[in-house]
Amino acid sequence: EIRLSLVGSEMCIRDSYYTVRSKGSVLKVLKSKKKELARYIKRRKLDFKHAPEEAIVAVVRQYEQLNEIP
Repeated sequence: EIRLSLVGSEMCIRDSYYTVRSKGSVLKVLKSKKKELARYIKRRKLDFKHAPEEAIVAVVRQYEQLNEIP
């Protein structure tokens, strides 16, 4: 389970907190699906510089979808 606190750009995964502010930091935290998420970011043209909150939320949602059990 991933919990986001976008006020301080914090991401919580299994009771560990990570500060995420860039595409690289998000991919580092979600490294188990790094390749797939990098492709998703590129395909969707997510803008971490001008709209980081929206980009982070979109990437986390995609990560959760990739980890769903069919």
